[in-house]
Amino acid sequence: RNCVLIKNSAGTTAAAGGGGGGVWMSGGLVHDCDIIANTGRVGNDDGGGGARLSGGTISNCYVYANLNVGAGCGGGIALMKNTALAVDCTVVGNTAYYAGGGVWAYPGRVYRCVMTGNRVTNNSNGGGGGGLRDGGILDACVVTNNTGHGVYYRNGTVRNSLVARNSSAGVIPSVSGGQINNCTLADNGGVGVQLDASGTTIRNTILHGNSAIYGGGNLASTLWYNNLTPTAIPGGAVLSGNIVGDPLFVSSSTGDYRVQAVSPAIDAGVDLASPGVVEDFAG
Repeated sequence: RNCVLIKNSAGTTAAAGGGGGGVWMSGGLVHDCDIIANTGRVGNDDGGGGARLSGGTISNCYVYANLNVGAGCGGGIALMKNTALAVDCTVVGNTAYYAGGGVWAYPGRVYRCVMTGNRVTNNSNGGGGGGLRDGGILDACVVTNNTGHGVYYRNGTVRNSLVARNSSAGVIPSVSGGQINNCTLADNGGVGVQLDASGTTIRNTILHGNSAIYGGGNLASTLWYNNLTPTAIPGGAVLSGNIVGDPLFVSSSTGDYRVQAVSPAIDAGVDLASPGVVEDFAG
């Protein structure tokens, strides 16, 4: 608790190193710490330039300018089992080689975290802000101003989160399955969702101000009770209860993606049975 971990390195070469330049843990708690400018060296879907968790919790930490130089993931934080949790962390300016410039959850859970200004260097689909795999969950998070896609996932769940102003697509699913629930995907430099994989379900989500609603050639996805702009709903998808129009954000130009009291998106969704969605995240 209350520690500063700065300029540490997990080994001197990728072959001799590992993840977790600042922190490597399989249980316990890291709380209220600054994890800055550490280096991890690991690949093959592993990672963690700043911190690598195969269990336990990292909470209320400032994770800044960490780097994973191996062919791996998670420049800031890597969560390598479903018992690993990152909560209330600010993850800024981190770099990964392949996926999850800010946070990589394989599977793990990312809850109430802010991921901004992160990037990946060697994978155009890698998710500058966050990456999820095999059940990873990104919940109640803010993912903004990252280089590359906001979130990359393989059969994960993105819910109750704001994904905005990233340089490429908002969210990119890479294999079939996965869910995007109760999110705002707005003002990204690419499409709102890059549908390169079938079976993605998108529910109660605002897609606005992106280069297009979706991209990719696979429309075996369900668009269910969403607010969609521009004014053309894509053909070929399963459509239920979608509406078209300006969601009337309070002030998207200053980063305030809450909706105004007269927004057509209010009460336009459907209650979800999935756990964890009690009320909408206030953008």
